[in-house]
Amino acid sequence: MLYDFQQRPTKKEIINCLTLAEETGADSAKIAVMPKTLVDVLVLLSLPIQ
Repeated sequence: MLYDFQQRPTKKEIINCLTLAEETGADSAKIAVMPKTLVDVLVLLSLPIQ
């Protein structure tokens, strides 16, 4: 799980968290962030869906 309501983690940090969850056999992963700008939203929308 990744929670950060002060700033958006980098795209690489988010992908690393999701990759780690997958590699360790997690059934699901959760990302909870507070986008504050359009760029924040676009970064989240650009994450790969698998």
